[in-house]
Amino acid sequence: SNNSSAVEIMAIDRFASDAIKMIMALNNYLEEKQTVNNA
Repeated sequence: SNNSSAVEIMAIDRFASDAIKMIMALNNYLEEKQTVNNA
């Protein structure tokens, strides 16, 4: 159904922001690792 509760929307929003943070952290980690390998 389309009328999602505010709680559901907040939960999805929190999940999305956590996922984005994890992806960004992983990205940083991989970039640092690559830099070490190239050095």
